[in-house]
Amino acid sequence: MALTLTTIGRMRRKAAFKDISTDIVTDFGQAAENWVESFCDRKFVNATFTGTYNGDGGRRLYLKNVPVSSITSCIITDESGSTETITVASDLDFQADNGALEFGPNNVSSYELWPKGFRNIRIVYVAGYTLGTDMPDAIEEAVGLRALCLFAESGENMSAALASQTMGETSKDRITPAMVEGWMDQCRSLLAPYRRLQCPV
Repeated sequence: MALTLTTIGRMRRKAAFKDISTDIVTDFGQAAENWVESFCDRKFVNATFTGTYNGDGGRRLYLKNVPVSSITSCIITDESGSTETITVASDLDFQADNGALEFGPNNVSSYELWPKGFRNIRIVYVAGYTLGTDMPDAIEEAVGLRALCLFAESGENMSAALASQTMGETSKDRITPAMVEGWMDQCRSLLAPYRRLQCPV
């Protein structure tokens, strides 16, 4: 399986992965990608998603994955179990960057607000980034940093891999726990703007 949030070439910019086999780089990269998406509680690769949400009676509903490209369908189930298919093109407006979805000024559906209920709103939508086109640099860098941390913690001879390689301003031939924690701090900082902090629905 290929990497989806970064490339092997980008991974090899890290000294530890420069001369390591592609299979090993891919394994650590995939593990890092899984961690990044779990940490951020969202998917990053452009795809079609189906989300079931709890209506809270508010004006806005926030989709889990962003940036949103389009809304495919929206079905609302009322308290009696009856469903209404919302006409997406005329009834809904959305904000691509934060995934906010609301009823627009031309809405002719039965709703003006998202009706309260448990998993009563089903939305199919397209969202995410494309590697090589608009994948944020911060995401790619975070994957590389997390992969370094996993490599350091794996028992592999990472110190040997880094011998005579330049890390920052000085040459390092020994990896310390402080260095690994520094990479993790940088990784978390890069991902902070992309974390989904709303309560899951």
